[in-house]
Amino acid sequence: MHPVLYLPEKDEVYRLPPEMVETEFLEHITSCRGKLFFVPRDISKSQYYDPDLKRWFPAPCTLHSDSILQLLTSPGRYYLRTVLVVKNEVCFIVDYRESLTWLSRYDFDADLMVPPIQWLNKKSVCFVGVDKCIYAIGGVVELVAIEGEVDFAYRECSKFDTQEDKWQDIASLQIARWQAFGVGVNEKIIIAGGLGDFHGQYLKTCEVYEIETDEWNSIASLTVPRPFGNMVLVNQTLLVMPCYRFNKEFPMECYDQEKEEKDEWNVKKTSRFQNGWSYSSSCSVRLFKGTFCNLKRIHFDK
Repeated sequence: MHPVLYLPEKDEVYRLPPEMVETEFLEHITSCRGKLFFVPRDISKSQYYDPDLKRWFPAPCTLHSDSILQLLTSPGRYYLRTVLVVKNEVCFIVDYRESLTWLSRYDFDADLMVPPIQWLNKKSVCFVGVDKCIYAIGGVVELVAIEGEVDFAYRECSKFDTQEDKWQDIASLQIARWQAFGVGVNEKIIIAGGLGDFHGQYLKTCEVYEIETDEWNSIASLTVPRPFGNMVLVNQTLLVMPCYRFNKEFPMECYDQEKEEKDEWNVKKTSRFQNGWSYSSSCSVRLFKGTFCNLKRIHFDK
């Protein structure tokens, strides 16, 4: 699927210029320094879109991608879990089947790709970047039992200081979960959904982590359980993006941070996303109004 820009306040969708090299698996989208970065499963084909120049360019990390591509030499054994921008670095986080998570980083200022390291002994972790730290929330390990593989979900959480290369444990979740999703906002981290201790236990509960006090608290649950998802922050409103997977449609949901007294998620009705869209990544970005002048708006049949 070709990448698009969505304006929640107007419920409008715009198609980015088509010069992007088509990739079969567009895994992650993130923003950095006013640019939009698109990272496919083949990281060497990563690109970024410059809204000011209205052009596509190869991502700078592609010139130094050998160190991370060596992680991706066993087809079917890895999954590009997350791409995060933390300070001046792009962090590539890769899951392996053997319940291992690896980290590699590209430093924009130094134009340097840091060699990958084995980072965690669990996978399907929810990663959120805040300031100079990466927060690792929950996760799962696969225990090989006599009757097959058994998943064991974690409540434990920790944070990794990217400048000091140090781990520190933080308070544990109230509910063990893996494959959750979340975002950092106003010195807080809000996470939602994911799976519990066994396959099929879809969660809709949400928790908020207070960074200053090192505490997790519950907030209103999503309207539907979600075994996966993508959450973004737009003008103090949390959006969980819609998708269609497992023959089930998951709607767009929103939570207004400025109306915390209501403490509720609401389904945002929109005709701008069609049935059949599989899980897609998204991020929020601030753009000048002029950015949309030369973009083609997509009109949907009512």
